[in-house]
Amino acid sequence: MATKIPEKAISDKAKGKAPVQSSSDDSSDSDSSYSSNSSNTPFYLTKSDMPKDLKEALRKEVIWKYDALPEGRRIDLGQTFTNQRNRVINDIIPSIMENINNNIFPISNEILYDIIHSPSSSST
Repeated sequence: MATKIPEKAISDKAKGKAPVQSSSDDSSDSDSSYSSNSSNTPFYLTKSDMPKDLKEALRKEVIWKYDALPEGRRIDLGQTFTNQRNRVINDIIPSIMENINNNIFPISNEILYDIIHSPSSSST
């Protein structure tokens, strides 16, 4: 088996499912697949590991996907973030992870948590 990323750093959804990037054939958008071979594909565990343009594109994608969630599944602005941590971890992050393109954004749940938790769009 190819080089393996430590399991503790990968979300349950991402375990054994690293996105496959095809540099030679971009015509297979609907033919996207996953492979347990992650040796040629970067998988980002923190925002600081990501290129700036990818980080900014991800931030916009997360905001767009978050805004598409039903009102009842969003963060209640009348409560502290800490009080809603379970909602973020158990509901919001999995919903966004299901709806973003993992071939474009091969990221961990921790990156989404960081984006949702950060109060501004400052680049880190």
